[in-house]
Amino acid sequence: SSAESQMTEFVESLKIEKKQKDKLKEMYHIPWRLVDSGSIKLSLDLHFKQNGIRYNCDFKSGFSSNEKGNTNRLLLVASVYKLLKSNEKALLFVRQKESQNNNYFQTLKKSGLWEVYCANDCYKKLKEFSGADLRAWLDKNALWEDDITSAFYSHLKRNDLLKYLTW
Repeated sequence: SSAESQMTEFVESLKIEKKQKDKLKEMYHIPWRLVDSGSIKLSLDLHFKQNGIRYNCDFKSGFSSNEKGNTNRLLLVASVYKLLKSNEKALLFVRQKESQNNNYFQTLKKSGLWEVYCANDCYKKLKEFSGADLRAWLDKNALWEDDITSAFYSHLKRNDLLKYLTW
């Protein structure tokens, strides 16, 4: 990779002993071995480049209980992308309104690693990138309550699941 060859070239240019150069190279490869081993998954939902910026996006329904592992993974992934290049941005799109998310969501938002967008702000940002007004399309075409049976609607209401019809 380009980053690896740049690092090797830099280490070789240092006026230090070969043993120290080898140790520096070895230390450099430790985090990359973790990534390559599958311990750290750098995959997100969407990657694209626009106006010279590489965007790394993840989409979540929301953050409720038991999200610590997912939050830690997202922080790690964004950290790695930030270290790779200065023109990398991590965007997090969350379906739920900000007030419906918990402290794990706030951890990501306050981290400085993610630009976070919730609910309708997601659609505004997506429209900026694509020109497509998905919010207007959903409002016109995704009429979930009209498309499900009253029995299913009652089931969703009884089990506090109606929030999943809100897109």
